[in-house]
Amino acid sequence: MCANLLELNPEDVKGDFVVQPLADYLKTNWEDSFDLVIATNLDNNIMLEISERARAKHVPIVLIRQYGLIGYIRIIANEVCVAE
Repeated sequence: MCANLLELNPEDVKGDFVVQPLADYLKTNWEDSFDLVIATNLDNNIMLEISERARAKHVPIVLIRQYGLIGYIRIIANEVCVAE
């Protein structure tokens, strides 16, 4: 999937993925390594921990959960003030 995402804009985009138990990876300073986090089918407790740590570092998160044909996408980002 990472290769397909990188194909969209190869000159300006770089990406990486991690294959490691999530509990072990969350013990590291992972939020310093990413500009965007995309996570799927996580438990609520893990989603809460990821969102708290990422919001503190201003890293937006896209959380996706699916149940067959039904699901949701939750985008978590810090507030952005827009003035015209």
